Amino acid sequence: MELKNSVALVTGGGNGIGEAVVKHFVARGAKVAVVDLVQKNIDRVVADVQKMGGEAIGIQANVTSEADTARFVKGTIEAFGKLNIAVSSAGEEPADAAGPRASTPRPSAPIAAPTATVATNSPIRWSTPAAAAASAPGKATWLSASPANT
Repeated sequence: MELKNSVALVTGGGNGIGEAVVKHFVARGAKVAVVDLVQKNIDRVVADVQKMGGEAIGIQANVTSEADTARFVKGTIEAFGKLNIAVSSAGEEPADAAGPRASTPRPSAPIAAPTATVATNSPIRWSTPAAAAASAPGKATWLSASPANT
């Protein structure tokens, strides 16, 4: 799969599956925003991407914070001019945030780019004010492997 001219945002991008996703996307031509809670992990992955000849930025953030979510979505768009792919490999929304689970599957929801694909393996606050405030609203396809969403 060719991802040239695409911009991806990967939460949990500082290690594990998230790091592997970052490197996979970069190897296929995407520019990537690496979002993680641990700055030293971010720095290491961004350096690895640069050694691969790719382009990445690092953003330290807590994905359960709506303010941080708005900041990393906006930061990605400011750095690269758009956001095409968003992958959640980190974060858990509190069970009582909006009923039994705040991560109820959505057929579509506002996000920062008109043609973004969102793949999540855990709940994250991608939607509504945070993402919509970052850019013009569009539609996102929600994919999830979270047990709460199956």
